[in-house]
Amino acid sequence: MVNPRATLVGLLFLVFGGALLIWLAPALLAAALSGPETKHAIQDRDADGVDAWLEDTRAALGLAPPRATSEQDGVRHAIHTLPAGMDAAALSDALRARAAAEGLELYARVVDDVDAEIRLYAGATLRHRLLFVEQTPDPPALSARPWRERPLLALIISGLGDRGAPEVTGTVAPLTLAIRPRRPFSLQLGRDAIRAWHEVLLDLSDSGLSVVEARTALPWASGVLGAPTASIGDWSRPIITHPVGEAPAEDRRRLLPVQRPRHMSAAVSLRRARRRAISEGCAALVIDADAPDLAAVLEWAAAANGQGYRLVLASEAARAADLRGRVDPSPR
Repeated sequence: MVNPRATLVGLLFLVFGGALLIWLAPALLAAALSGPETKHAIQDRDADGVDAWLEDTRAALGLAPPRATSEQDGVRHAIHTLPAGMDAAALSDALRARAAAEGLELYARVVDDVDAEIRLYAGATLRHRLLFVEQTPDPPALSARPWRERPLLALIISGLGDRGAPEVTGTVAPLTLAIRPRRPFSLQLGRDAIRAWHEVLLDLSDSGLSVVEARTALPWASGVLGAPTASIGDWSRPIITHPVGEAPAEDRRRLLPVQRPRHMSAAVSLRRARRRAISEGCAALVIDADAPDLAAVLEWAAAANGQGYRLVLASEAARAADLRGRVDPSPR
């Protein structure tokens, strides 16, 4: 005699078993047809293997050999020129994709909106640090333009304070001097800059001072070179510089994106800043006071007005949109 309960249980097992098989069958079939799974986990590679991969990648992407190389503590540094027709973001994406496919650890970021900085690891050890810089042809010649339609360019001279700088303060063009507080010539430079109608920023690099302390030491300063990590106190909307493309989130401060030379001369950096000023209407460039070719930059600054540019102070560049309402040049 058939047991009704046993029959019912058997039917239930059959129904649920069939449903489970139908649910799992597509996944099992796809796994069988696709073969072994492709793994993109980071793999340990020796330095020679990473070097070989980088050479293959350079050839595959059509990258020219580096124009400068060096090695320090086992890390290979190289400077490349970006290929024509490829920008920094596209190159960064291409390198990330190739590294991920090989299980290599590679980090890429765009700097100054135009360059690409790459770090490539062999296992847990940094092996390559690459900088791909934009090609920098001479800026086009500018035709005569009304004053308010000219490209604006702010030149900031940093690292001042340890010695006098009459070549800077005596330049007949509006400059911004970033001075380190409490250095032997800080106060003198600040006074000379203000008397010559230049502008003063606080250069807090290697100072160990807070913004409030530095401002007390240099009361003529209108802002800070580099976004400070500490509080700005009760300072009402000072000028704060930051690298191009890396604006901090602040609303109490007037932010100014600046370019800084990265493994290139001040003269080349000036060409890049001039091109940026022409294309975007305004640019700001930071040049160290010890740059070997600073004299050439100052010479160009003195003649910039005759070349169709409008040199401005950092505070003017930070409000470029408002500044374009002026019709006549300042009496310089």
